[in-house]
Amino acid sequence: MSEKRNIWETWSRKLHRWGVADFVGPLLNSLNGFNELIVHILYLIEPFAPLNGNKHGWGALIALFHDEQSRTVFLQILKDTAHERS
Repeated sequence: MSEKRNIWETWSRKLHRWGVADFVGPLLNSLNGFNELIVHILYLIEPFAPLNGNKHGWGALIALFHDEQSRTVFLQILKDTAHERS
């Protein structure tokens, strides 16, 4: 989980820097009914598209859709990063 957490913290900082972090939480929650489909699509794409050169990046992304606890942790990281930036 710590490797995923490090990746999520990096993503969170980037999302805040790009000004889109406020949209990610609601987007993740609204896609909830499509999680299994999204996970299968991500598994299909994974071998063909490197994700930031990090071999664990795809696993971290897939976990957001596959595991409710991972999604909750990521959303908390997004909130914490927002507080750090203010």
